[in-house]
Amino acid sequence: MENRLLISCGILQPEIEVLIHSGKIDAEAVYLNKFLHMNQKKLRTVLKAVLSRYRQRNPVVVYGELCLGFKGEMLALMEGALRTLKGTEVEKIY
Repeated sequence: MENRLLISCGILQPEIEVLIHSGKIDAEAVYLNKFLHMNQKKLRTVLKAVLSRYRQRNPVVVYGELCLGFKGEMLALMEGALRTLKGTEVEKIY
């Protein structure tokens, strides 16, 4: 069985790596460029492509609230994700 897959904003990489390396979560992580939230169109394109690539692994998407749009515009892309978490909730998935 494969590890759980997290797709995350790169800004959260240090915290997620600590959780992975300490054994608190058993996961593999894919980090997207932390500056993508500055261009919602580009974020949408990249996130859609990554979700499509890993859909069969039922990824958990980990992003800050504002990264996904001030009005939650990007939440529609999360249909292929197991669930979407705020960065502070990552440890709760286990």
